[in-house]
Amino acid sequence: MAASKTAIAEKVEAESVPGENGASDQDVPARGDVPDANSPVASIENRVPAPATALPDLLQNLARRGRRWNWIVHFCWRFGERWGYDQCPLIAGAMAFFGLLSVFPAVVAGIAITVKALANNQHVIQSLQNYITQLFPGEAGAQIAEEITSKVESFAKSPNSKALSIVAIASLLWSGRAFFDTLAWQLNGIWPRAKTRTWWQHQLALWGTFLGAGLLWLLSTFIHVALSVLRSVNNYFLNQYLPGLVIARESVLWDILTRFVAWLLTFFMFWLIYHFLPNVRTKQHRRVAVGAAMIAAVAWEIAKIAFTNFLGNLSRYEVAYGSVAGVVLTMMWIYFSSLIILLGAEAAATFEDVCNLNSNTSVCPE
Repeated sequence: MAASKTAIAEKVEAESVPGENGASDQDVPARGDVPDANSPVASIENRVPAPATALPDLLQNLARRGRRWNWIVHFCWRFGERWGYDQCPLIAGAMAFFGLLSVFPAVVAGIAITVKALANNQHVIQSLQNYITQLFPGEAGAQIAEEITSKVESFAKSPNSKALSIVAIASLLWSGRAFFDTLAWQLNGIWPRAKTRTWWQHQLALWGTFLGAGLLWLLSTFIHVALSVLRSVNNYFLNQYLPGLVIARESVLWDILTRFVAWLLTFFMFWLIYHFLPNVRTKQHRRVAVGAAMIAAVAWEIAKIAFTNFLGNLSRYEVAYGSVAGVVLTMMWIYFSSLIILLGAEAAATFEDVCNLNSNTSVCPE
């Protein structure tokens, strides 16, 4: 009898230890688990949702002030829970690394494609430089713009331009794929009720979003250059038929138009990311994806202004970082941009989460 009890105890103890003699069906992997390198499919099975905790007494009292306060308190509390639990700052760091690796290959690849048109047109080069300066604020953008000029001249004179183009495009595809692969895995874990994709579905969504974002970037570059060219043309129609008040404020109107078009294309880029990368196909998701893109686009424009004012000039950073100061600042900006992408996703996912968790308490506004 004693031997039988001992055998039963050993069997129970072995079954209670995860990872030994097979894990039980109730064992759930830790939230920090990352996808296997050979199988990058964003899987919901190995992503544990952030646990919902009760509000502290102070916030509960604040939530009782009315339905709107109730929703705001629940939303902010749940957003804070999810932001830390989903490790967004850590994931943004990984995205910044791959994003930094893709910046200069993207510049070189773009120049390789359009080098013949750019090499003999200084006005187009200047317009492209101005656009890059807006895309990467501060001295980091100025350094990238200078790099464009030097690369244009190098490509125009180099006999190995085709080989360099192939290397640049291959580097861009690798680093860009890694960036969007990390983003797809994170967004599929952030969004409630996201479903597992097969390997082929994951690759289709990944490359489709990557190419779509690239096309939007090329379109925004083309529109910015086209607007700059049109602005420089002394158009007879503008001078003859528009009111003098409009002519007097022509520079302001052009600036507003350029910024609005840039923001609109940025909005579409964020919408593309939020709509297609998470494997969620519901009416609610389609609505909140638009809201998430709106939040991210506005936050990105505000961040550009704040980052530019914060940097001031590059000289004080060169004291600390030396000749790599521009690279460090570029990586900082990509890191902040990645945080903004995740912020919009978390805000939208939190909205869905709060509505789902509190479906019987009328927390969500109609």
